[in-house]
Amino acid sequence: MQLVGLLSIPLLTIFVRCTWSASCNPSDPNWVPLPPEQYGNYTALFDPNGRPLGFQSSVIKYFETDAGQPTPCYSVDNVDDKRIEIMAESSPPGSVICVEDQLGREFCDTKIYDCRQAPGNTAYFRFFCDAQGCSDSDVTFWFRFSVSLPPNELDPELWCNDRNTDEYPSSLTIPLPTGRELIPITQPSAASALTSSVSVIFAILFLVTIGVPFR
Repeated sequence: MQLVGLLSIPLLTIFVRCTWSASCNPSDPNWVPLPPEQYGNYTALFDPNGRPLGFQSSVIKYFETDAGQPTPCYSVDNVDDKRIEIMAESSPPGSVICVEDQLGREFCDTKIYDCRQAPGNTAYFRFFCDAQGCSDSDVTFWFRFSVSLPPNELDPELWCNDRNTDEYPSSLTIPLPTGRELIPITQPSAASALTSSVSVIFAILFLVTIGVPFR
């Protein structure tokens, strides 16, 4: 009986791991990529349907992961022999979120970046929270999948190496009004500082000469 009990522990672990592995339902959405020339800018951050830098918004519900409920899951098609770049960040920043593919490869961080080999012609990715990430409230996050060129056009590994790993929605800055430019802040030179000091000294001497009292 003890042997059976010991054997049941790893079997239970495998079962739990399989139930947690990413498996999207047919009703779950496919990832719809956006051409770079159509990427949204800063204003897209405040549009419910906005796609800032091609990212898309989703929500991990409060206690959804711990309760075993379905979490946001997306499939990416036509990726056989290609690399998939996965980028995601919580909004507002700070919450730890996780992503897992159908092979059980998991990555967790407040900002997720990974460029991995596709596990098949269709890849599935499930987003969820770690033990503490969604313990207090829903977590909104931005995510984006980018797919490399076919291997006969470009080495997928080279494609990964050339990607911009800092291109998150939080990197977008407020645009300046049309025709306006920031006025550069310049530090006074040593010569101008000396001139100002000499001017102050001469002003004090002049006031002393004409008898203006100082207190």
